[in-house]
Amino acid sequence: MNILRSDSEANIHQLSASLIDARNLYEMVAEFPELETVRETIDDIVSERSRHIKGLKQCLLDMGQLPSDGNDDSATALGFGARLETAISEDPLKSTVARCIATENGLLELARNSLEDLDETGIREELKDIENHVKKTLDRLNRLAERNSGQDTD
Repeated sequence: MNILRSDSEANIHQLSASLIDARNLYEMVAEFPELETVRETIDDIVSERSRHIKGLKQCLLDMGQLPSDGNDDSATALGFGARLETAISEDPLKSTVARCIATENGLLELARNSLEDLDETGIREELKDIENHVKKTLDRLNRLAERNSGQDTD
C-alpha cells in the first residue's frame, strides 16, 4: 500500500470519505418521521450511493491505496445537525432537502477535483459515474424542493 499520495489520490480519498458520510446522513434522514413522504426517494439514493462507494473502494484497492470507511464523528454531527434543523424548522422537508443539496454540491466539486490530472482509466470511469450519480441526485432533490414549494400555496 502506498503511503504517499498525489493531489488527485488525496482528492479521491476525500471523495470516498465524503460519499460515505453523505450516505450515512441520508440513512439518518430517512428515519425522520417528518420526511415519511420522501423516504422512498431517500432510500433509492442510499442504495445507489452504496453501489458507487463499493466501486470506488475497489478502484482504490486496485491503485494500491487503502480505502476510507468514512468519518463516524462527521456523520453523527451531520445527522444531529439535520435532526435539530428538522425539529425546529417550519418546513422540515424544505430545510432537509436544502441541506442535502448543499452536501451534493460539495460532492460534485470533490468529484470534479478528483478527475483533474488523473491518468488511471478505471478510476476515471468510476469517478465519471460518481459525478453523474451526484448530478442525478441533485436533480431528484431539486424536484423534491420544487414539488414541496408548490404545496406551500394555501
